[in-house]
Amino acid sequence: MKFDHLFSPIKLGPVEVKNRIVMSSHETGFGFFQRNLPADRYIEYMRARAEGGCGLIVIGACPVHPSNLIFGNEPLLPPDELLPRLRRMSETLHEHGTKVFIQLFHHGKEWDSTQNLTPLESFSDIPSFSTRERPMVLTQKEIGDIIECFTVFARTAREAGLDGVELHGTHGYLIQQSWSPWGNQRKDKYGEPMRFAFELIDRVRQEIGPEMALGFRISGDDLHPGGMDNEKMQEVARTLEATGKVNYINCSAGSQFAHYGLVIGPGYIPLGFFIPFHSAIRRAVEKIPVFASVRINDPVQAEKILEDGHADLVVMTRAQIADPEISKKAQAGKLDEIRHCIACVQGCIGRGFRLKSITCTQNPRVGREAETTFAPARKQKKVVVVGGGPAGMEAARTAAERGHQVVLFEKEKDLGGQVNIITRIPERGEFNELIRWRRFQLDKLGVKIVLGKEADERVILGESPDAVVLATGSLPTKPEFPGGDLPNVHHLVQVLWENVPLGEHVVIVDTVFKQQAVTLADHLAGMEKKVTLVTPLPYPGMFLGITEIPIMFMRMLTKGVTFMESSEALEFTGDTLIVRNNFTQLTQNIEKIDSLIVIQANRQNDGLFWKLMDKIPEIYRIGDCASPRDVLQAIREGFDVGRKI
Repeated sequence: MKFDHLFSPIKLGPVEVKNRIVMSSHETGFGFFQRNLPADRYIEYMRARAEGGCGLIVIGACPVHPSNLIFGNEPLLPPDELLPRLRRMSETLHEHGTKVFIQLFHHGKEWDSTQNLTPLESFSDIPSFSTRERPMVLTQKEIGDIIECFTVFARTAREAGLDGVELHGTHGYLIQQSWSPWGNQRKDKYGEPMRFAFELIDRVRQEIGPEMALGFRISGDDLHPGGMDNEKMQEVARTLEATGKVNYINCSAGSQFAHYGLVIGPGYIPLGFFIPFHSAIRRAVEKIPVFASVRINDPVQAEKILEDGHADLVVMTRAQIADPEISKKAQAGKLDEIRHCIACVQGCIGRGFRLKSITCTQNPRVGREAETTFAPARKQKKVVVVGGGPAGMEAARTAAERGHQVVLFEKEKDLGGQVNIITRIPERGEFNELIRWRRFQLDKLGVKIVLGKEADERVILGESPDAVVLATGSLPTKPEFPGGDLPNVHHLVQVLWENVPLGEHVVIVDTVFKQQAVTLADHLAGMEKKVTLVTPLPYPGMFLGITEIPIMFMRMLTKGVTFMESSEALEFTGDTLIVRNNFTQLTQNIEKIDSLIVIQANRQNDGLFWKLMDKIPEIYRIGDCASPRDVLQAIREGFDVGRKI
């Protein structure tokens, strides 16, 4: 395919960017802006994306004020200490022809005061959407001090050789609060909706001069009743353009923490979900370029967005987390080589909002770029991998890429393991990319794949292997409460893979508290089943990522799923489940049940390991065979073992 638009240069004010692909500012947890954490990890992470062909990388978000602590209580670097880090980042990315901007922001009231034990700050004392904390009202002097902080960091960016500065005016943060009725009801001069933004633009532009680009990230819509809808945000965009000092508009959406479930959401959010909003912003301005974002994960999709005039550049952040080389691969026409983001939100935003450094289910090198290089194996070995699920496929791929001779056995007729179960739910179809990309790589690398044959002890030893990797997965377990062995009690595999008849009223008992139960409840409710979801915790899916919870609850509740929280399953009679409330200790009956589905931890299928451990000099257990967990850990362990052999 020809990418006439995607790989054409574009000017953002005085700065020319070599293509239209952007990696936007996003939290990684690598500590680049914090005093007690090293810079190298973040720089190497961004280097990989620059090497991969990205046109513009926006680093950050960089907090500008001491009240703005992020990621725990590590103190922020003051500008003079941040300067050498920014200079290294600038030089590193410029080596690959990538332009580098920095995003500056202040949370305002949309945060949590427990982070640094000081009050939240905003223009008015309207409580935060997310925490319901009432912020301290800023004085005019304090507002001026914050503007000065933005200015100092902008100056530092200029001194470090960066190409531009982006002001963060979305996701509910301080700049967005300044022009929104839900954030600003002042009666003084800062009660004028655009006053703060205008002063900020003037000061920052004065500091960075005419040689650097100045951009603004805004929401295409607040997604909040009484807030700034798309028409009002079009006017904001026109007003920003009219200053003559803003060189581009970077569009996102939303105005509160919960909206991250839409803007960095799971696969339930359609590709290009907010393009209509961003397209309207694009039509509203006359001269300055507009970025589109949210669920743009494929170069073909990106090219179409540009071709149709919805935007001038495309933000493909998660796409480049999953595959840093997506730009080069697309430009070279190697579309099959691209490892697409699957929108699982497990390794990126799911970990970020738990104050953990990010990784990626698809790409286990994330955050470890410098330490996980692919050195050829010193000695070629015969490697047998047993199990063709995500862990086994990744182990086979990585070992083969390093030069080993690899044979992969899978007892089923297809590769993929439990991923094939997940993808029976249409909204989880993108998980197929886990299989597609690895199968493509295995074929390319010449891995011998044996399907439909169970590799027992005799078969494995018959291969005379130097190393064996066991990725044999896990097995379902039976519920321990009375009645758990009745014929209408099922586990997830039976429901999604074997298609057992369920009847009309289905009760799901969740003891894992992650995606499985809520995903299944939503799926069955969509099939017009009456679904009751029982959990011993205060709410279903309590261990879900923060961006998944609002989406899944919205879907389940609108489909009529009934929740029974803080309730332990005691006994099943065949049509009645007896549960006990964990707080009151009172029992209750759920009656007229056709099927009971129990979501509980599998047990590792590790029998082969114990048979072979003394017969093979180099043997490994990975993924669920070692301990049943998520696909993220399975792929990471496959990758690490493939590098170790």
